[in-house]
Amino acid sequence: ASAASEVTREESMALLYPNAKSFPSGRVPAGVIAAWVVPYFGFYASKYFKQSWMKTFFIDDYPQASLGFVALFSTIKVLVDAFTDPWMANKTDACQDPSGRRKPFFKIGALVTLLVFTFAWTPPWSLSQPVGNKASVAASVWYGVFHVGFALMETVVTLPVDGLGGDLTYSSVERNRIFYHRGVWVMLGIMVGVLVPAFVPSTCTGTSGDEVEGCPTYKEIVVTHDGCTTFPVLAAVFSVITAVGLWNLGRTVKERDPRTCTEAQHMPVVPSLVQVSMNRPFRILLMADIVEAIAQNTPFVVMPFVTRYVVLPPGSEARCGEDVMIADPDTLFGMFGVVYFLGNFAAMPLWRCVMSRFGKRRAFILRNVAVCVSTLVLIGPLLQEGAVVSCCVFAFFWGMGNGGGDWMLR
Repeated sequence: ASAASEVTREESMALLYPNAKSFPSGRVPAGVIAAWVVPYFGFYASKYFKQSWMKTFFIDDYPQASLGFVALFSTIKVLVDAFTDPWMANKTDACQDPSGRRKPFFKIGALVTLLVFTFAWTPPWSLSQPVGNKASVAASVWYGVFHVGFALMETVVTLPVDGLGGDLTYSSVERNRIFYHRGVWVMLGIMVGVLVPAFVPSTCTGTSGDEVEGCPTYKEIVVTHDGCTTFPVLAAVFSVITAVGLWNLGRTVKERDPRTCTEAQHMPVVPSLVQVSMNRPFRILLMADIVEAIAQNTPFVVMPFVTRYVVLPPGSEARCGEDVMIADPDTLFGMFGVVYFLGNFAAMPLWRCVMSRFGKRRAFILRNVAVCVSTLVLIGPLLQEGAVVSCCVFAFFWGMGNGGGDWMLR
């Protein structure tokens, strides 16, 4: 009877978790994990490429978009996200497609990624001509439409892929390993999206500025490093990686039969938000995510502006001085990213050891404390003109604090 019960349990696990080949360890093959993490790499490269470079491109380069419109659409994007994410989660959980609950959305996500992210970086020149001293309204609207479109793309792509990750294995130990690999590839994607544009030369039309004491003017630096043609090419490359990854994920990874899943209760978005907010652990994690989002994302959003207008401002004598190693604000931004990700990757195994030694809860609390402290310390150098070395040094420690992530809670 015991042997029969064990066989029945093994068969049921194989039915519910078809990718977990080894019973009872629940081990997932390396090929399945690789197929699952590739879309994350492409998507996060796209996301942080956009987050770090698109605002300066639209405001400083030929689109000449309005900073006020950019701020307005940034707010609209957050509001759209707040309502579409719960709706999408409910939709994919309740999907009864014979191919699975997640796979139908991979096809939609691949197409939306190619369209939205490529067109977002190609505003027509005819729409980007400012009137007098006023910014281009048409280019501002172009930015806003595709900025909100990117939020919808993120919803369609990440939620089904996240949901599939939870169904890969029944083993909590194996799930820790899977999501650790996800964290590594997410960080690799972020690193590529932030750093590659800083070091890849671009071909832009424009007039070179005059030289002042042997140092190129700020105008020339902007023309040299902003992406009139390079940025759309990089956007296309990142979107193709994401789309191909989604296609391969749908082809490679098996899904459980949706008929074996408990039918999801359809609840409107607002009541479902109210219901989950009554859960105390959820509220605690929600506040932790808010703090993490501010600490992790804000520096990458404002850093291109800070390096251009604060640390290495236009006309600053420090930029042409012999004691300054980096005279280009975009190169400084790239170096900032390099040392940040070096700290990030150096700390990930450390956080994994801390999690194994002290448990997920204590490790996650300690990690959040490290993020808060390292972010506060980073603010000082960012407000000082010419503080090139200190910015990079403290960026390393900021990266170590962010070496942990939501993979610690999976």
